[in-house]
Amino acid sequence: MGSRKTFESHDPMPEEYREILIRLLKVHADTETSVIFPETDWIRSHMNLAPPPEERVIEASIYADELRHGLIFYKLLRELGIEVTVDYFRKERTLDFANVPVETWMDVVLLHFLTEKAGMFQLRDLIGCSYGPLARVIPRITAEENSHTNIGYRHLQRLCRS
Repeated sequence: MGSRKTFESHDPMPEEYREILIRLLKVHADTETSVIFPETDWIRSHMNLAPPPEERVIEASIYADELRHGLIFYKLLRELGIEVTVDYFRKERTLDFANVPVETWMDVVLLHFLTEKAGMFQLRDLIGCSYGPLARVIPRITAEENSHTNIGYRHLQRLCRS
């Protein structure tokens, strides 16, 4: 089997490859940072729904991870010469899950579990991808996203038993 071509940010790459790569990075950056947009009040509303203080700490930790993941994708875009600003992503919103009404702790738990699980399927496909900078960061991001999925699953189990 022949070796597969891999690319670094400074390498010349086919235009179609570059366009798809940039679109992919934009989607992941948007997904990971959706909680910072002013039209969503996720952090405060979700924290207020968390029953005990321990759950609030877990929520805050998950949000910190998500924002850090977003910063990683922003950095990858910048390395490709794409300047990223909040206004840029306001125009390029790719997902609508941040607009789902969340009224109960069960809503928060279910939404987290389902979105994290879906994200895991998308991110796992990037493990070992041909873009070197992305291939190097994806294992850590998927490990953290898997942890978020497990937290959501444990929350769901607890809520279903009560």
